[in-house]
Amino acid sequence: MSQEKKLTNVFVRDGAASKTTLVHKEDGVQPTLSGTPLLTGWIPTLADSLSTTKGLPVETQPTSDDEAELARTTLAENKQSGTVVAFSGIIKVNATFTASCPGTKTNPMIGTFSSWGTPTTGILHCSITPAASTFAHLARKYCKASQ
Repeated sequence: MSQEKKLTNVFVRDGAASKTTLVHKEDGVQPTLSGTPLLTGWIPTLADSLSTTKGLPVETQPTSDDEAELARTTLAENKQSGTVVAFSGIIKVNATFTASCPGTKTNPMIGTFSSWGTPTTGILHCSITPAASTFAHLARKYCKASQ
């Protein structure tokens, strides 16, 4: 299984101009299956199995724009001077699996399940250098792009 932090929306507000701009937007993540011919009805089962074995939430629905709206609203309400970045993001997960029917001699089905979990939002003042393991670290590059 692999996990990847992915920013889905980034807003920048230049304190001097008081202008908020959407500078990054990515399409959301749709849970998918690939590999041998599989039924999409397996998505909830695979998500539950992955959640249980790895101890992390895995979603079965496409990402929504709720987190982006929260990031935008938070930035609009923030009164700090200077350049400030607000962001939304998710953890994208990919896992390979093997499935077979008990009591049969058919070849197992092998595939990859992709989805997402752990939505997040945050805000970063561009004068701060966040830890490298954080979403804010990914968002910090937009501080320089706006200056």
